[in-house]
Amino acid sequence: MGGREGSRRGLPAQRPGRGGPGRRLRVPEARAAYAAAIADSAALLAAADALDAEVWVASNISAMRSDVPTDEVFTVLLLDLIDEAERDGRAGCAVLLTAIAAVGPREVAGAAGAAAGRVTGRAGRRQGATAAAEAPLPPWTGLLGKATVGQCWLWTDEFGECSQVFCEFAHADGHRRHGLTVTIDLAFHGVVSAIAMVSQPANLDRTIADLRRGKPGRGRVESIGAQRARSLVLAAIETSRARERPTLRSGPEPDELCYAYLPLLTCRMLGISAGEPASQAPSAQAAPATLAEAWPASRRTELVEAFLAAHPHGWSHPATDRMFVERVVDASVEVLGFPPDRIGPITATRLFGEVLPRTLIAPKVVLRSARRVAKAWVAWVAASGELSWRARLRLRRRMVLVQVMFERMSSERRVNPHFPYVADLPAHRAGGDDIQTTLDRRWFAVPEPGHRGGITFERPDPRRRGSSTTIDVDDYDAADPSHRKALTTIEQALHGTGPDVMPACVTVVEQLWADEPAQVWQVAGRLSATGVPRQQVIRRLAQVWQHCDAADPAAYAAALESVGRPVTR
Repeated sequence: MGGREGSRRGLPAQRPGRGGPGRRLRVPEARAAYAAAIADSAALLAAADALDAEVWVASNISAMRSDVPTDEVFTVLLLDLIDEAERDGRAGCAVLLTAIAAVGPREVAGAAGAAAGRVTGRAGRRQGATAAAEAPLPPWTGLLGKATVGQCWLWTDEFGECSQVFCEFAHADGHRRHGLTVTIDLAFHGVVSAIAMVSQPANLDRTIADLRRGKPGRGRVESIGAQRARSLVLAAIETSRARERPTLRSGPEPDELCYAYLPLLTCRMLGISAGEPASQAPSAQAAPATLAEAWPASRRTELVEAFLAAHPHGWSHPATDRMFVERVVDASVEVLGFPPDRIGPITATRLFGEVLPRTLIAPKVVLRSARRVAKAWVAWVAASGELSWRARLRLRRRMVLVQVMFERMSSERRVNPHFPYVADLPAHRAGGDDIQTTLDRRWFAVPEPGHRGGITFERPDPRRRGSSTTIDVDDYDAADPSHRKALTTIEQALHGTGPDVMPACVTVVEQLWADEPAQVWQVAGRLSATGVPRQQVIRRLAQVWQHCDAADPAAYAAALESVGRPVTR
């Protein structure tokens, strides 16, 4: 069953208000959307059965969540819709409210149920009631949200990166068997990535037959109990709602169907008894723990040691290579929520194509070595598992592309803004302390993007005569000397530095960048400790440089030694 698109248009931002019939709307700008949804709800009276009505609510009400930014805003909009439906009071609204209470978002189930009770209690008695208001409710209204589970299946792909839970259902009257398939992204914390409804009996029988033959693809298919299916799906739903989970460009994004069927899926799973037969109940020793608890620091270290022991000849830079492997293990557990002793094409792409390039701070020479370590790591983990030779071949082919992506993205400053600040460091200075010291000094010389004051300006566009282009100082490459000069000039000019001092300021920034002489950074630290702003520190150093002979570095170093020190009498 379908609905009119008017109920999906023009959903505005939230505005505070009070709810309930006779009170003003919380979001009055959405009045037209509420009216369209209420008008469309008349189609519910013509629904063939409870499943058609549930699918209508999923497609026309729950799916609206994809049009709003957060669950909280969606809840406010639904509360307004519930108030408007109760105010309208016709039979279609009574069915709509009953259906929202049964298979809509749990946050508004209580409000919708109470409103439905009030509407049905006064049906036909309200002043001015029309024939439509007095129409009897469909006989299946009492079946909404009440379904019995049948067969359940679990498919897991050969890499353990994805699983699908399929459950068969039928309403309490035994009619209209249907199924729900939930796809769980195990390679990203085990969140729900897709939901599909199988509503036609012929398609349902074909799906079950395919599951029995193991047809969904390479992997393992098993018949599971309803309680286990309930546990798996509800855990995935709860994980999907976690707000502290990191975001990934390559991670799963819920589509409209996922938003549409999530409340219905939740209702179906909560309708399954949580109890488990003693023969199927997991033992206390096998009780699942969070991945971080299952992989404490000691176990992670053991995995790193085993990998390094399997490669006794090592690579170019043993210290930094070990640090890289440790970072791979930590990122797998903490960012992807995936066991580090397993690997697959999706995990490899996310780890080495996005997570590590975005967070790894390493010079160019280390990146080349890390690329080889990444290839060896994937091959070693794959060989340590139970992957077929076809699976290992598929993974090896994927790594050809991923290796190129890793080195390229790690050195792309728009992906990894830290890279320009450490790109030229030698391998022996790529350790944690050296990296941090370099970053502190160079960030002082040239602030990192996002800390450059938000300066933008326009200049003539060389590609198009007579037009201009907007320049954002965050786009300047700190590793480029000409960009450092431009950024220093713009920044100092905005803080009132005169043209006579400007060249010396540029020179001081270059000295800070190169750490030559070392006394420049020492003076900057002393002045900053006394509360002198960064731009004034650079100007103070520039004045010292102007009063010294560039050909006499010893005299310059001696002059710097006295700057910023307390005066003794």
